[in-house]
Amino acid sequence: MIDAYLIQCHDRPHQVNALAQYLADGGHDVFIHADARSAIGHLIRQTANIHLVRHPAAVDWGGWTQVEATLKMIEEARHTGRQYRYFHLLSGHCLPLRSMKAMDAILDDAYASQTQFIECEPMPRSQWGQRDGGMHRLQVYYPSFIVSKHTRLHQDYFWLYTNKWLRLKLRRPAFRSAERFYGGAQWFSLTGDAMDAVIAYMHSHRRMVRFFKHTFCSDEMFFQTCLMRSGFPIHTVGNHRYLQWPFANAPSPCDLAPEDWQAARDSGCLFGRKFQLSPAECSRYFSSLT
Repeated sequence: MIDAYLIQCHDRPHQVNALAQYLADGGHDVFIHADARSAIGHLIRQTANIHLVRHPAAVDWGGWTQVEATLKMIEEARHTGRQYRYFHLLSGHCLPLRSMKAMDAILDDAYASQTQFIECEPMPRSQWGQRDGGMHRLQVYYPSFIVSKHTRLHQDYFWLYTNKWLRLKLRRPAFRSAERFYGGAQWFSLTGDAMDAVIAYMHSHRRMVRFFKHTFCSDEMFFQTCLMRSGFPIHTVGNHRYLQWPFANAPSPCDLAPEDWQAARDSGCLFGRKFQLSPAECSRYFSSLT
């Protein structure tokens, strides 16, 4: 069966090209969103199975545009009319930890039991700090200029704005809903049937979509919440992404150096991040996969 690999990237086009070609050579379709703020779109190589989103979003870390970028790739994939086994959301710094042959065998078994590879926990979520488990992400109305790390307002006023809103005990209408919200890491591998359920729920709940456009880090809650509220029968096992963190609650994982590769492969995960490899290291890495 064919999978749809969705690669959300903003730099290192040589690594993105190497990843995309490796996946396409395995018989799968690849859809790439190159951040409109970057200058790498023209450097991405396209083939019959590698597609570049033509009108990319200008992505803000923590903002709705992260979700928008993912939805653009999903839309392109669905427009092919193909029935995909899995939709895999990757960053440009993710790489598979198995050969395509080994990966396909694992995914065939997972698909047979409709296993979803996604972090999907009810909020508040303990991993998101002792303060409120990430509930402020939903409770506070965040204008895009407050969320965007590209603006000075984010650096100077994000927590001032957040704390003021919380002290006033304001509540957004959708936040008061009896239905739960769910969260987890951005990256996932969902079956085609699960993705259909997510998109159907999104289209029939436009008010919720509008709500999420003014949350913080919606990319870590939107797909989880749509999936869990959709009524689709869920069997999740985590997202099977291997990461190393420099310290607790670090904003970003460590880069995986060559000496880390074996530990990543021994982890049982499907993909690892973050990799930042030279062209020579990319060639060495992919040729070493078993």
